[in-house]
Amino acid sequence: MLEKDPVKEVNILNDIAYELFDIDDSTAAVFASRAIQLALKAGYKKGLKRALTYVGVGLVSKGDFVGGLRYYHFSDTVKAPDAEDVTIYNHTMMSNAFRDLAMFDSAMYYQQMAMREAKAYGKPKYLATVHKNMALLEIYQFKLTEALENLRLAQQYLDRDYENYLQAEIWTNTGKTYLKLGQSEKAREYFLKQCSLVNKMPDRFLKIKCKINLSELAQAESQYSTALEEAFAAFDLLQEYSYPPQQVEIYQQIGEIYSETGQYELAAKFLFEALKIAQKKKLQQSQGVILSELAWVYKEMSNYPLALDYINRSLSLRESIGDLHGISNAHNVRGLIYMLQKKYDEAIKELEKSRAIREQIGHLEGIAASIFNLSLVYDELGQLDKAISLKRQAIAIEEQLPNKLNLGISINGLAKTLIAQKRFDEALPYLKRAEEIAREMNARIMLRNVYVNYADYYEGIGNYRKATEYLRKHQQLSDSIYSASSRAKLAEMQALYQVEQKEQQIKLLQQERELRESQVNLQRAQINNLRIVLAAGLLVLILVSALAWSIYKAHKDLQRANREIKEQNEEIQAQTEELTEANRALSRLNRELAEKQEEIQSQAEELLEANQTINEINRNLESEIEKRTQELKQAYNELDTFFYRSSHDFRRPLTTFMGLAEVAKITVKDPNALELFAKVRETALSLDKMLVKLQSISDVGAQELFYREVLVKELFDSICDTYRDEIERKNIQISCEVKLIRPFYSYPALVKVILENLLENSIQFSAPVNPKISLTVDEANDAVVFELKDNGHGIPFEFQDKVFDMYFRGSHYSKGNGLGLYIVKKAVEKLNGEIMFTSEVDKGTTFIIRLPRNSRVTTVAA
Repeated sequence: MLEKDPVKEVNILNDIAYELFDIDDSTAAVFASRAIQLALKAGYKKGLKRALTYVGVGLVSKGDFVGGLRYYHFSDTVKAPDAEDVTIYNHTMMSNAFRDLAMFDSAMYYQQMAMREAKAYGKPKYLATVHKNMALLEIYQFKLTEALENLRLAQQYLDRDYENYLQAEIWTNTGKTYLKLGQSEKAREYFLKQCSLVNKMPDRFLKIKCKINLSELAQAESQYSTALEEAFAAFDLLQEYSYPPQQVEIYQQIGEIYSETGQYELAAKFLFEALKIAQKKKLQQSQGVILSELAWVYKEMSNYPLALDYINRSLSLRESIGDLHGISNAHNVRGLIYMLQKKYDEAIKELEKSRAIREQIGHLEGIAASIFNLSLVYDELGQLDKAISLKRQAIAIEEQLPNKLNLGISINGLAKTLIAQKRFDEALPYLKRAEEIAREMNARIMLRNVYVNYADYYEGIGNYRKATEYLRKHQQLSDSIYSASSRAKLAEMQALYQVEQKEQQIKLLQQERELRESQVNLQRAQINNLRIVLAAGLLVLILVSALAWSIYKAHKDLQRANREIKEQNEEIQAQTEELTEANRALSRLNRELAEKQEEIQSQAEELLEANQTINEINRNLESEIEKRTQELKQAYNELDTFFYRSSHDFRRPLTTFMGLAEVAKITVKDPNALELFAKVRETALSLDKMLVKLQSISDVGAQELFYREVLVKELFDSICDTYRDEIERKNIQISCEVKLIRPFYSYPALVKVILENLLENSIQFSAPVNPKISLTVDEANDAVVFELKDNGHGIPFEFQDKVFDMYFRGSHYSKGNGLGLYIVKKAVEKLNGEIMFTSEVDKGTTFIIRLPRNSRVTTVAA
């Protein structure tokens, strides 16, 4: 009788495992595990190395990346002669696993290692494989030009050693790259070739890829009904084959489609399902993308706090894995959310961060997108010249790129801003070009937006017939785009029901697989029988006696398996009896629990009584607090009244002193007496200024102020007259420019307090040579902006955060009491305004105050 050849058996088991991957991964892993046992027993290192890699593939296909990578590393430690092909395949699989985990540095390390090994090995099929996988890694990192070059090289090598599976993968990745570049027709060409090929193959993984690709293509062309049909077709195939990264991709794709059609609740449902799987399987890059998509959904639903929460989580995750492309995306989305919240400064900062990162990684399309989004912020701020400049920058970049869809969007946006500025002649050529691109790209949503701008253009030039015509075109195209999504919306409940049904079917399928694996393990003797039969089929020329011996051994193995099953049944019976005893113990525990519940109920009643007592005490305390609060308010009102009247009473004798000093200048001739009267007058003026400031504090806190139109120019001139002597003495040039188009209604008394103290401050610290003070008043949306600028001494940097403090004096030049800027800040806050300043030593200071137009403060008279 001839001896069996263990090397051939290991090779047969490995071949079966390889053919079953992407069809039935669980069964493939069983064959690979058996190959490991036989290879170890026979000392067959190449077979062991190959089987370890295949077990790793099986674990990764279930989402167990840690276990899969462990087996890949085991395979890497096995040194076998003539195993270059296995080493290349193992390093490629390690790179793919790290890529799915978003560990791009590790993925690139092993991919480059595989590339070097494939070049040394020299066989075209392996060179095609490593170039294909390098391209996929570059697609993940948005290096699309490099990806196309590697795919071209992969196709060249494949043409010399053809394989269907590898060809399908190359076509898929080429189509995805062209789709990301906005070239949908080229993408369609490669996707259809891939689908035509995989329909002739048993590979379920590639069949699912085909459906996902067609769904993404339809979505890019705004064919949402078709996109959903293809996505749900991929979802149906999950019943036959389930690979976690692919599950995430399908749920995410359906969520994105629903998001684009405005069905945000359905979008959130599918995105949360995708997030759940991605978190469970630690697919970090997928988590970052999904969190960003959820932020976009909640942004569109105007739930900005929740949108910010999700985009912040996305940013944190992407920063932890060093995904610069994802980080730039997160800053971009956060900037748009801030823009919608009218937090324009924050929006600009976020979009500038996004732009800087995209410049760092050379992502030109992203740079253009960040610049265009910045222009939208300046549109909102009403800075249209700045917005137009930014849009022209974005267009200049996009002119160099193959993705014409984004170019069309930017051109259309520029036309819109030009129309808003009534620059109609400039806008028309841009509108025509945007329409041309939209038609060329079959971008119906962009074409719809172009029609809106055409309508605004013709309305602006007075051609209302044309404007109405384009509005009608816009409506017809909108109906066409969303008719399919409307049908989908009517079927929302049915879609949700189908999803739940499919999830149940997937769970049942997983249970069936687990049961089948259990049966395979219990009937390993029968698998040995299958192995022997397969070996006998390949060794059909072996003597009949060897075949008879094999059948006899298989019969013995089957008997042994039956005995093992009987023993397991007896063990299950024993476990059942143990469970019965455990149930009795559980009943006893339930009775004890009921007694404890009665005791807790009694304690709860006692606590309820105590709580009622505490509530009564709280009511008494609240009453006492209310009483004390009223007393404090009364005391405050009395103190304010005393303060106001005292300041007026103090001013009467001071005014008398100043009057007497003026009379003395005329009537008294003695020089010494005149000097004394001058000192008295100077002291009285100083006290009078302080009383005026104290009176200003009282005005700021006043309960009765009058709301009416503020005549800014006249008010400022009257304030200047007050300081006319000092202005002329110091030879200060005063200018005032008021650019208000509409009347400004506010509280003149408070506006006067603000301008008076700022002017006094500028006069006091004016420049010794050619001093200047200018006031500019302008409009900005619903606010009035005051800008008081001087070229005086300036405020040292170390004092700038203290200038608004009460009694703060930061210069030896100061002759005041440190109340002026404190009063200004309080008055601005009273008017619900904002104050800021810039200052440079020996160059001057600029104060900018924004006061709301037509805004009333609380507790004042109208």
